[in-house]
Amino acid sequence: GSQSLIKNPVHTYIYSGIYNVSLFVSEGTQDNSFIIDHCIEVISIDTSKLNIDFNFTPNPTKGEVIMNLILSQESSCKLILYNEVGQEVKVFELGIKKSGITIFSINFSELNLNEGVYFIKMIAGNENISKRIIYQK
Repeated sequence: GSQSLIKNPVHTYIYSGIYNVSLFVSEGTQDNSFIIDHCIEVISIDTSKLNIDFNFTPNPTKGEVIMNLILSQESSCKLILYNEVGQEVKVFELGIKKSGITIFSINFSELNLNEGVYFIKMIAGNENISKRIIYQK
């Protein structure tokens, strides 16, 4: 789901597991481009250094999702919803949130979405966490 045009991009994984990673390399023209596919295994995650955490319920959902955002410091926050192929579906600008726990909800049934797998990316300051959610009608 992540894309980057910067040199040496970094992606932070928040769950252990096996991930398929594709790298598209281009020198400016389609003739000088190629794709490198890798399978990587993330064995453990150190979350003690993160300033952000969030969770939600229920998952799978048929409508309203209750979100808990936990911040160790005040941050500008937004939530981005992606479909299962990584296309941005909706952006929720949440504004400045104080440290501590913030509870809010999103009603998936009001977003005119198809059933399926979606990814929620929570961004707070320079940090982000992505989690998977299943929407059923």
